[in-house]
Amino acid sequence: MGVGLRRVTEKVRQAAGLRGKNFQPTSNVRNEAMMKEAIDFSAHLRKCEKAIADMKSACDTMLTVTKGAMGAPLPHVFEETAAGAGGEVRPTESIGGPAFQGETVIRLSQQASAQIESQVLVPIKRWLEVFAALQTRMKESEALRLEVDSRRHTVIDLAATVDKQRAKLSKVSGADAKLEGSLDDTIKKLQHKEGKLALVVQNYQEKEQSLYSDLSTLIKDASWLKHYMASALRVQGEALSGAARALGDTRPESSIDVSSLSLGGSPGNASAGSQQQQYQQQLGGVGQSMSAQGTVSASPVSDYNNQSADGAANPFLSSGVIRQ
Repeated sequence: MGVGLRRVTEKVRQAAGLRGKNFQPTSNVRNEAMMKEAIDFSAHLRKCEKAIADMKSACDTMLTVTKGAMGAPLPHVFEETAAGAGGEVRPTESIGGPAFQGETVIRLSQQASAQIESQVLVPIKRWLEVFAALQTRMKESEALRLEVDSRRHTVIDLAATVDKQRAKLSKVSGADAKLEGSLDDTIKKLQHKEGKLALVVQNYQEKEQSLYSDLSTLIKDASWLKHYMASALRVQGEALSGAARALGDTRPESSIDVSSLSLGGSPGNASAGSQQQQYQQQLGGVGQSMSAQGTVSASPVSDYNNQSADGAANPFLSSGVIRQ
């Protein structure tokens, strides 16, 4: 029987519960249990990876759009004159003003993006790559386990045949060359199968132990996900805080003049004047709110105990622990 057929047949036999009365399948329980939990963890890790990548992309877009908007010119207030619509007499200014540090915003965006990629996303991808490799090895280990059990069945059946032939020979008076020859052939075949079984068992035990060791290491590294999430939030938070400071003073330099605005009535219309007064009050409230929120705290979100995701503090990137 070929190796592939052995494994398939044994898989069907164990799935159908036809393994035998006193036969106990070879155990791979510890690796199966750990792999199941690692699969559950990997699902969370992939969600975290996507969320971090989305956050990085969104913040890159936010800072790029901010730089573009702050570099655009402020609109002018126009009034009706005898010569037509005339602009407010003041030089053209950008929305960000002279204090806006556009290059700083871009630099912060690029630095944060590079740090999150190298310190967080790369090690997460590395963990998932190693996990995928271990899943492949798990399938190979399971196939080898099935081969072990199939060969065990063969040895058990041959041993039973030897016992029957010996019992039959013991009942025969005198010598029986044919029966003795058949017994010798069965014993030789049994010894040959036992030798093959011993080799396969040794191979399986080595692979099972190696898989257990590497899977244990990978699972222990899973506890660092909290560190990587904190690192991503810290790096991105500091970039956003720095970009807010690069805007400079966010308080409006002058109050908004809306005296020329018409809200659907003539200047002499009392109702329109009342609406205009309410609108001015609303604008004043918004201005006060924006002014109150104009100062951005310079403190970072959290420095996570100043830990870095590089080097020794970055177990996901360890190349000497996991054996492919």
